[in-house]
Amino acid sequence: GGSFNNKINFTCSGLPAASKCQFSPGGVAPHAGSASSTLTLQTTQQSGTSATPSGSYPIVITGTAGALHHSTEVTLVVN
Repeated sequence: GGSFNNKINFTCSGLPAASKCQFSPGGVAPHAGSASSTLTLQTTQQSGTSATPSGSYPIVITGTAGALHHSTEVTLVVN
């Protein structure tokens, strides 16, 4: 119903070993409209000791704008 002019930066936590997350773009400023960012989760193939272990992992995605924080959880399944 209004505008939000602050930039929102995104992070994720709870990643398993040998994996990473990246947001593109890493931050957005929706102003009076909408804005979006794409999350890419990358794992490492099971071919050595530094591989991402199989399993289900709760990943917490957090958007931060100044002192404001909002989080949501998704599940990463590694086969």
